[in-house]
Amino acid sequence: MDHRRDTNRAVLVSVEQFDPGVVLGRRPGASKDAKKLHRTLSQLGFKVEIHSDLSAEGIYQLFLKESVRPVKNCFLAVLSSHGDDGCIFGADGKAVILSRIFTYFDNERMEKKAKVFLIQACRGAGLDDGVEVDSVNDTRDMSPFITICLPNQDSVYRG
Repeated sequence: MDHRRDTNRAVLVSVEQFDPGVVLGRRPGASKDAKKLHRTLSQLGFKVEIHSDLSAEGIYQLFLKESVRPVKNCFLAVLSSHGDDGCIFGADGKAVILSRIFTYFDNERMEKKAKVFLIQACRGAGLDDGVEVDSVNDTRDMSPFITICLPNQDSVYRG
């Protein structure tokens, strides 16, 4: 294997338009987001591929192939679609089980490589509690500390 050609790779899967008859609504702006991510990740040295409006089976097949391709240090995936708890939806409206995709990368080729999965999707119809923040213009508390809010345990999905 010629390691000089190995590079860090990013795969962006964006479902904006669903097939006719699928009750999931169009996601305006999804392709614009994918293009911005492509530009940013390319500037960070990733070789980036965008895949749009794939079926559930198409998404599975894409990641099965990606899981055995050479990568230098890091593989990054972005999956952007409508979703539910533990899954996103392909353009055909069928569920893509995230844990199944994650298991594809549990192989010798991807051993000791960073694997990052960013999921941009709802996890069902429920709303979370949100976070209350102070206005930037609120000068009552001029605290020198910066507060960073991380997702609660229920918002983190591990593969």
